[in-house]
Amino acid sequence: MYWLYLLLALGCFAFALKTPSPGLMALCLLAALALLLAWVRGRYVARFGDLQRDPATLVDAEELRRLR
Repeated sequence: MYWLYLLLALGCFAFALKTPSPGLMALCLLAALALLLAWVRGRYVARFGDLQRDPATLVDAEELRRLR
């Protein structure tokens, strides 16, 4: 799914190069930047996972005292 963001970003870049309007070009470049960032985030999550720790696996102070 995240590869779709890359294809859309490339399409926005191509459209920005072909358009004669500076306002539309700026809008397309901003959309391409947002889509590229979404692609990078999607690729990162697919490769490494979300990497957010589960709070249930964290050791609290009482458990740490008991382990010592």
